[in-house]
Amino acid sequence: MVNANGSVVRKQNVLAVDHPQQGIYRVRLPAERAVRFETHHIGLTMIGTPEQLRTGHVTEAAGSSIEIRTFNREGVAADASFMLAAERL
Repeated sequence: MVNANGSVVRKQNVLAVDHPQQGIYRVRLPAERAVRFETHHIGLTMIGTPEQLRTGHVTEAAGSSIEIRTFNREGVAADASFMLAAERL
């Protein structure tokens, strides 16, 4: 689970979360936990109140890094809290 500011609340197989700019998060995994769209189902759950409606997209999953982009209801990049899970197919 990742807070809107990029801090990790619950950390299982996550080395760090980089938050380079508003609405972009890069979740770094251990090298032995490589994730790819072709081999994994990646689930993303946004967390917040109805007033904080956010959408999120996994834009890249290559090797030991997963990139997530989050947006507000108008489609503008916005910070958000979320949970991420990757499961091998």
